[in-house]
Amino acid sequence: MHALQVVSLVALVLGAAAQTPPGFQPSTNTNLLVNFGNTQVQPPGIFLSQAATASEPAIAFSGAGKRKYVVIMMDIDVSFNGANTNLVHWIQGNFSVSGGSKLSSPQGPIAPYLGPSPPPGENHRYVEMLFNEPQGFSIPASFTAIFANLTASVVNRIGFDLNKFISDSKLGNPVAGNYFRVVTPNSTASATSPSVTATWTSAPNATAAGPSSSVVPSNDGIAGYLLSVSTLVGLGMVGIAINML
Repeated sequence: MHALQVVSLVALVLGAAAQTPPGFQPSTNTNLLVNFGNTQVQPPGIFLSQAATASEPAIAFSGAGKRKYVVIMMDIDVSFNGANTNLVHWIQGNFSVSGGSKLSSPQGPIAPYLGPSPPPGENHRYVEMLFNEPQGFSIPASFTAIFANLTASVVNRIGFDLNKFISDSKLGNPVAGNYFRVVTPNSTASATSPSVTATWTSAPNATAAGPSSSVVPSNDGIAGYLLSVSTLVGLGMVGIAINML
């Protein structure tokens, strides 16, 4: 097989690779470029540190048109009362092209960004999805109370019904996506956090899929999660939340 044929085959495989975690729905094969400063989420599924992901990322979409977009970020590996659930980390609308393929929004977030902070020893996946923003987009009435209390405690972010929100908001399928992993070291383990220099001008439509194996937390780690974000919500609030479990 000629070299050109090999390159073409590789490009075809990468173009069909899912940009969201294996088995996760809704899925997409189109890459959303996600940058935390100079650290790029490339390829999907790479490991990043809590420090690197503490602030909301910049995003870009090479297929962006003259329209508005909504971004949603979820932790899909939260353990609560022995069951696997999710936690909403960021929802923001009114994104549009601000230069090249970069997207920016003049509007405040619907769900303010919350940096990853999994319990010690756990490996969590954080999924970013980009949706076309429908005309007249607003918070559905069924979610008004949820978002009104979202920032009162991190507990209010747990068990977010993503599919219902997508349906009630008429967002449709994601047009692009990406994901990364964060591990909080315990006393005997450490996590590596490779960095990739960001470049907006050569953003691909799709990249190689991340690791095919998914790690589901084996312990009931929500108390650890709450403690690890105590600096964000206050020790007193976390103490109350733990007593409620």
